[in-house]
Amino acid sequence: MEYETNIFDFELNDKHSIQKLDNIDDKFLSNKEDTLLSLMNLKKDKWIKFIKRLPNENEIYRILSNGTYDLFTFIDYIVKDSGFIINELYISTWATTTIQINLLLKYYDEGKIKNLNMLLGDYHKFKSRAEYGLLVNELAKRKQKFCIFNNHVKLILLTIDNDYYVLESSANLTSNPRLELHILSNNKLLYDFHKSWMLEMLTKPI
Repeated sequence: MEYETNIFDFELNDKHSIQKLDNIDDKFLSNKEDTLLSLMNLKKDKWIKFIKRLPNENEIYRILSNGTYDLFTFIDYIVKDSGFIINELYISTWATTTIQINLLLKYYDEGKIKNLNMLLGDYHKFKSRAEYGLLVNELAKRKQKFCIFNNHVKLILLTIDNDYYVLESSANLTSNPRLELHILSNNKLLYDFHKSWMLEMLTKPI
């Protein structure tokens, strides 16, 4: 199978500016979280200007960024700006924060994500109990799947209608102020390959 490949450049010494968010209520945000959410919003704006459109079937984007994008930027772009409904979403990351978790839960509750599955590294179980407890309790309430193990894979799978998007990345779901590589493709064969091992891990006890 042939792939069309696009290689994008990245900006060096890019400095983030802070701007106010409009996509979430302030009532549960601390000052630190408000700042992080503002940075996430800025990243999403840069993604929109840079990517222009999602890849067509069997098309690949290879993206180098120096802190400009992270894994959550892709999800936020799909939900907030493209207006698409995500039929199923699989996320694998070594680490995340309560901000990303709460936003994912919000999007799920709003019907923008129909099926949510998360695979995290065991860092959260031993070092970040707040995120671990939030995920276990809130995903269980919604009957969505979650597992935690010795995981370091950074990956997003999501379907929109008949498109099968795969984002393989060196970046976590959290902010990543360093050089990162992201490979975004639209290919069902690759999607099914990753989905198979993710489902296998999701069936194991937490």
